[in-house]
Amino acid sequence: MHTDTSVDSVEFLTPAGYTFPISSSTESGGTLYWEYYVGYQDVGSLADYGDGTYTITVFYEGDGQDQTTAWFGIPRSNDYMPQPTQEPVLVFPVNGYTTTSPVTFEWEPCIDTSANLIVLNLENTTTDERTTKWFRPSKSEWKNARLSTGLWEADLSFGQRYNPSMNNDGISVRVSKYSESDYWFVVDSD
Repeated sequence: MHTDTSVDSVEFLTPAGYTFPISSSTESGGTLYWEYYVGYQDVGSLADYGDGTYTITVFYEGDGQDQTTAWFGIPRSNDYMPQPTQEPVLVFPVNGYTTTSPVTFEWEPCIDTSANLIVLNLENTTTDERTTKWFRPSKSEWKNARLSTGLWEADLSFGQRYNPSMNNDGISVRVSKYSESDYWFVVDSD
């Protein structure tokens, strides 16, 4: 979520009745970027969240506040979004090993019918380079990825994601659910 610097804090109320703060991660040119991300080892840990309507409250410096809602489900329907549960398994590069560029990424095929996309996020922790690649669920490889040398972190996700839709206040909302696995590998020059 993006706001101006007059916003002091943001929180949301889940359909399950729990309130969580959203952290401001960066400021750029008078704009604050607010993001909430959570990861758990099992689906049951998400019980405090749930599908349905979320209420987001923005608190301004001083006394003011505003609220809006966001539907966490399939846009323009009353249907909940299915949770992908298949664990993504990266076959190559092997976790913790060294390889050379160009790299061919291979993963076990996605057979989870709840997934409508595959996402591969890469970050070179040596240089802070980042790249994200999106694939159809039928894909199980990415060939000839040209990566710089260094230590790379990779997260492979099978996801359920929808294009943004507008809530009742005209605010663009994008919702998604993922099953993710994290890996690391080294790219060497030889």
